[in-house]
Amino acid sequence: LNFCTFLWALASSIFFKSSHQPIRGTVGQAVILPCHVEPPSDVTDRTVDWKLGAKFVYVYRHNGHDPDHQHADFKNRTYVDKDEMRKGNLSLRIFPLKKTDAGNYTCSVPRQDGPVMRVNTELIVGKCRKYENICFCIRWILFWRSTVQHKL
Repeated sequence: LNFCTFLWALASSIFFKSSHQPIRGTVGQAVILPCHVEPPSDVTDRTVDWKLGAKFVYVYRHNGHDPDHQHADFKNRTYVDKDEMRKGNLSLRIFPLKKTDAGNYTCSVPRQDGPVMRVNTELIVGKCRKYENICFCIRWILFWRSTVQHKL
């Protein structure tokens, strides 16, 4: 009976899924740090903390973003999509990326029935190459032109 209870609890639990590879980003650009619960489920009623070391990068409490507990280095630069949270996606967007953003991030969600679920993601931040901004601008202009032409 105890073993069956254990298997039922294990099957009904949610687990984290994340990238095992480091995420690479470029200074000034946007980066997304992946974090998903499996099986996909609505986590908008949960507490979610994204941390870099001891710094709170993004805090989600009481069904919304909580900027009061967020470290000043990340204010107005981080985002977790609430619509995606309904599907179990807790991925963090950071923009614009700074060199000091590099490091090991932790996405944490306390379980209702016990220990905190955690997943770690390493972020490597590189500098812009000499012509990278020009290429980005050209891609943006071409995208914008194609979008405008479709609307006309």
